[in-house]
Amino acid sequence: MYPAAGEALAKLCKNYPNIDEVELLFRKLDFDNDGSITKTELSEGSIRFTPQEVEAIFALGDINDDGALDLEEFIGVMYPSAATVAGRLRGQYTDINSVKKAFAKIDLDGDGKVTKEEVAKTDLFNNQEIDALFFLGDSNNDGEIDLEEFIGVLYPVVAAALAKMTKDVQSVDDARYLFKQLDHDGDGLLSQEELRKSGCKFSAKEIEALFAVGDVNGDGEIDINEFINVMCPGATTVIARISAQFKCLEDIQEEFKKMDLDGDGQITREEMMEYSALNQQEVNAVFDLGDTDRDGSIDLNEFVGVMQTSAPVPYTESGTIVTVGETDVYLVGSGAKCVIWCHDMKGFNSDDRTRQLVDKLAETTGWVIAVPNFLGGKKIEESADEYSWLSSITDWNTIRDFWVERLLPYLRDDLGIKAIGVLGTGWGSYVATRMSSYEEILACVNIQPLISSAVEAAKEDLYEVYEDVRCPTLMMACRNNCPNEKPGGLANNIYNSCSFGKKCEFVELQDMMHGFLLEGERSVEAIAVQSRMSMKKTAEFLGKFLHYHGEPEPVVEACCGEKGIDDFDLKTHSSDCCKTCLEIKHQANKAASRCM
Repeated sequence: MYPAAGEALAKLCKNYPNIDEVELLFRKLDFDNDGSITKTELSEGSIRFTPQEVEAIFALGDINDDGALDLEEFIGVMYPSAATVAGRLRGQYTDINSVKKAFAKIDLDGDGKVTKEEVAKTDLFNNQEIDALFFLGDSNNDGEIDLEEFIGVLYPVVAAALAKMTKDVQSVDDARYLFKQLDHDGDGLLSQEELRKSGCKFSAKEIEALFAVGDVNGDGEIDINEFINVMCPGATTVIARISAQFKCLEDIQEEFKKMDLDGDGQITREEMMEYSALNQQEVNAVFDLGDTDRDGSIDLNEFVGVMQTSAPVPYTESGTIVTVGETDVYLVGSGAKCVIWCHDMKGFNSDDRTRQLVDKLAETTGWVIAVPNFLGGKKIEESADEYSWLSSITDWNTIRDFWVERLLPYLRDDLGIKAIGVLGTGWGSYVATRMSSYEEILACVNIQPLISSAVEAAKEDLYEVYEDVRCPTLMMACRNNCPNEKPGGLANNIYNSCSFGKKCEFVELQDMMHGFLLEGERSVEAIAVQSRMSMKKTAEFLGKFLHYHGEPEPVVEACCGEKGIDDFDLKTHSSDCCKTCLEIKHQANKAASRCM
């Protein structure tokens, strides 16, 4: 009814963030010193408001409808309760992505926690809003708020989702069991679609919220350690601190024996407190996670299970940077096959997801992945606009010299590479396409390509660039990429006339916008799914063509075959990946605890 009320309050509260200053303002506005402020005094005061704003403020503040605001009513408007402030903030953050971006902007040191001082430096919130955030979010009163607490205040649906998911999880054993049940494909990772199809009846917003909190390394999936951290967030942090002192399984077993003085194979809380160096908080964490049968004691297997639970960590690079000639190259993986990853126009040291994807590709394929710094010391911030930046970096002569004279000899002679492919993202697709004119390149993949834009900036002939390509190519274009790189476009038509044309694939990702792969928010299911599918398709396509003479035949590992229930033998079929085994073990544990 009063659309200007919010603006008027924001105008007032911005400069008067605490109660003392609000009282001082009240005295300044109360010209006749009668202990109340009228509409006239508010209109003619040192801060001028329009008649509409005055009406809105009185509608909110004049609780007794006497036509004036006393000090208590004035404070109620100017310095409302924390819940009221949080409600106002929630109106500004309508989705989980905006909340995560706000947290990332505040958390400058990247430690996953923010203090009041860090929040104040960003100017995202005024002092009153900061007080409300920490009053509601800092549940353990340590003066810091982590991402989960931050989201809990500004996007409370996450709290409901976590409560729904964790209601039946009482221990780390329960969490591990639930994870295996949800992990339908048995790959050790939970995707959003697996969670959606699990029968838990989570809403899309709840799933996004869970992944926003749980996906610590930002790969769009949740592994077992991330899952346990979501299920038992407080205890896992403490356990990570304790388990760091144990270097191997033998160390854990030895510590257990020291505490188990009577040798009965069980440790009570009292024994652990008396005969270990652990404090009360740490002992409680061990029992919260490890006492699966809730009998008040922990056996060796339970103790080992807890100590081998790792706290999730943000992504860290797996590769190393080597210098080839005068150019830095990020290198990861090993073997006789290599993919040269051509980075986007933001550069070699961009803070996007490039290196994380590179590491994952090397891990899943067993290949060497090399990411050369094609930009040297140039920085995108130094250009006036995107076109001038593209013009300054799209220099094929320089890139070609590095490829022919430095990179290719290094890969062949120093690393022993026998099969090479290329992969380009964004601007890097131009580099990958140009390199594909050399017979040493056996296959090329381009994702969200900017080939046409780069060729135009370099004032080259696009037709000739495509005609020079000599290898099978997979082109995955987004909805807003140039039609030349889409199915039926110029590249598709030219490649069809070549000998390798039938081996090429052109795909339009109609639901994706340019940038989804490297910078898209992975807590959004559509982006996470498409990113994973794109990288899977990339590996499969390159795998068809990256072969060399004398290559050993791939070894196919025999897996545990499906058996009928009648001929099931647990002694020969015990597996942590088989759902039948897990079900039997879990039910057996529960039955044992009931008998005791």
